[in-house]
Amino acid sequence: MVPSEVLIPFVVHPKLGRTHIYCDPKVFPKDQTIEACHLVSYSGHAWKAVLRFSKALDLFEYARKNNDRWKEIAARDAVWAVYNLLEAVEFFRSNIKDGPLRDKIEHDKIRESSRLHRKYFPDAKAFRDAIAHIPEWTQTMDATERNAYRGCYVSDGMVLPDPNSSIIFDADFLGDEFRTVAKGRLLKCNINQDSLQKLIEIKEIFFSSLLSVEEESIPLMGRIDY
Repeated sequence: MVPSEVLIPFVVHPKLGRTHIYCDPKVFPKDQTIEACHLVSYSGHAWKAVLRFSKALDLFEYARKNNDRWKEIAARDAVWAVYNLLEAVEFFRSNIKDGPLRDKIEHDKIRESSRLHRKYFPDAKAFRDAIAHIPEWTQTMDATERNAYRGCYVSDGMVLPDPNSSIIFDADFLGDEFRTVAKGRLLKCNINQDSLQKLIEIKEIFFSSLLSVEEESIPLMGRIDY
């Protein structure tokens, strides 16, 4: 445990929680220092994803209140941020199995952060792929037909009551729910405070898996006075 007289040098954002994990290179053998510190540093992408979603949410809420065309841009960036958090967790998870961090982290917590992300945001990767590739999926009439969503559809700007309707689009909204169509599926992601809190929860669990690395690092720094 960290001695009580030593102050832990991490920054806590007032709304978004922890911003990074501190790692002193001296915690690891010299031949493992670069790899270990790179992985710990990479974990910071989890924080950056949450921060990006928060910024996108601010813009999205402003645009909704002011009927602003920035709404779609904000929603797209928010969806990318949701995917980036999953990407950070999964990259970290797949690169620690045989590395210097293997015995210094709580693997159960990393698995839990991944499980929660897939529970809360099941369409994250498909949404990211749709935003990136929908022009390719509509290049021909056959491709458009294959990728279209079929069924009744209601949104802020559309009402299609016919269950035989066929539709494809890259961006649409129902309230704070951002939507797109990909490979015949209707994908959804809520751009709201609830989604932000879920992302924070995932990030905090992910970071908590690394606290033992930080606890070993802090005493090497000596006392910090402010």
